[in-house]
Amino acid sequence: MEVLIISKTHMSNAACVGGLLLEYNANIRLLSPGNRNQPEDTEMEIGEIWDCRFVKRDPIEEPHLEDRIILSKKHIKTISNIDKLIRERNLIDWKGSPKKLFNGLIGFDDQGRGYIDEDQEIPEMSVGFWETDTELIKSTDNYGKVRYTYEGNKSYSLPYVGYAKSVNRISKGTICRVSLTRVFKGKYWLQLSGWY
Repeated sequence: MEVLIISKTHMSNAACVGGLLLEYNANIRLLSPGNRNQPEDTEMEIGEIWDCRFVKRDPIEEPHLEDRIILSKKHIKTISNIDKLIRERNLIDWKGSPKKLFNGLIGFDDQGRGYIDEDQEIPEMSVGFWETDTELIKSTDNYGKVRYTYEGNKSYSLPYVGYAKSVNRISKGTICRVSLTRVFKGKYWLQLSGWY
């Protein structure tokens, strides 16, 4: 089945690769056999379409219902305008404040970091497309990690985990891909995977 690569993010010594299953407009996460993430130097790049055979991860763990194990893959072609495809297919999940993300289940700590506690209600997805209604401003935290700040009635801060080079500002109206981490210290943390 044809899969458009839509994200590539850092995970320790591996890459988390997100795809859009074009036939069904479904988000999937492409894992290697053994439920492992892709290697850091994976050949899959954002904008590429691959013909993939895959199965659901077993066991599959909520809310990461997008997990698929690749059995085989073959590169077909590359496209350049992912945002146009997302808009034409009406795939934007949320618009506006980060408070709306993931069915409004995200809580925010006093530093503006988003999370969902593992023992509370969890959403039916761990990734989605968000159109921001204001600029996101780049900053660097005390550990040298890039974050993007949303300034509204309250300030929200999203860590950026993508492979693509960061920019100083992400414009209002940009489609962003957001995701939830695996459980870390009892929480699923909100992160910014990329933008189009």
